[in-house]
Amino acid sequence: MAISDFLNATPRSTQPTPNPQEDANMFTDILAAPFRGVEGAVQSLYDLADFATGDDILPDYDTRFLGRSQTFMGGMVEVLVSL
Repeated sequence: MAISDFLNATPRSTQPTPNPQEDANMFTDILAAPFRGVEGAVQSLYDLADFATGDDILPDYDTRFLGRSQTFMGGMVEVLVSL
């Protein structure tokens, strides 16, 4: 690598990468939150059963099919339902 290649290299951006889901609508997020909360509760019970059986028998359940809430109010509803 020559010095000219190093000097002509484009600098890396320090800005955050754009997130396509960043513009979440609070109304739709709150409407989906109860269903996400139920899924979160099911995932928690599944993880408890996975831990109780030795963590190797059941496959990992890492992905949330309904996603996670993007707004504060949606997250609050999701947590309250999952309790």
